[in-house]
Amino acid sequence: MSAAMEEWAAESTTLFITELGAVPHPRDRLAALFTIALGREDILGLEPAIVAHADHPAVAPVLRRVTELRIDYLTGIYTELGLDAGAARRQAVTAYAAYLGWIELRRAASDLVPEVALSGDHARGAVDHLIAWLTPPPST
Repeated sequence: MSAAMEEWAAESTTLFITELGAVPHPRDRLAALFTIALGREDILGLEPAIVAHADHPAVAPVLRRVTELRIDYLTGIYTELGLDAGAARRQAVTAYAAYLGWIELRRAASDLVPEVALSGDHARGAVDHLIAWLTPPPST
């Protein structure tokens, strides 16, 4: 199980962050991050299942490391967008919580909430709305 967890961490976080490094502007990087993260799920429900087992000895250390890396990465983007360190961290935590809730809602009730589906007009509009909500306005 530990090897599978490490593979999940590498593919869902480390490689993903590396891919996003090619996007130069932080606003575009944030939009790409959420568009891809909410529009791509290789194994439906995998991440909610991993989070549900956060206290398992093989899951806990990897999940904690991934969570820390993701929140730190988001904090960095928000800092690049002009938020001070505290505000950037709070926005990162809010964004990550929104992501986790979104994919859990997809797993639990996608038939009732088509906005959280992987594709379709409802989903595209909802993802665009979420990105706008999670992106601070340009600093002047």
